[in-house]
Amino acid sequence: MDFLVGGTHNFGKFGLDVTLGGNQMEQVYDNIGTAVTNFYVRDLYTIGNGQTKNPFYNYSKKEVNSLYGSAEISYNNYLYLNITGRNDWFSTLNPSRTITCTHLQASALYSARR
Repeated sequence: MDFLVGGTHNFGKFGLDVTLGGNQMEQVYDNIGTAVTNFYVRDLYTIGNGQTKNPFYNYSKKEVNSLYGSAEISYNNYLYLNITGRNDWFSTLNPSRTITCTHLQASALYSARR
């Protein structure tokens, strides 16, 4: 499940462009089978042909919840400040533990200066 919203607004010489979003991902792994060894008939690889049969079942589930956003603040269409951030919660980690990534960038377009 995903969501994404955004908006842009100008305040005189200042501009603001904001995007916010989120994601919820779930992965399920479900596997059942039988490992067979010591075959009665050589090169006949069937479960019934094996002397030793070891059935197995594997199951795992992982969830990741994420929120992210970005904002761009501009001044007079030549100075820009970009801020981005993301926060992830993993079901495989301690419930109080999250991973956060942020980024800050500033730029200027001298040819666009008036």
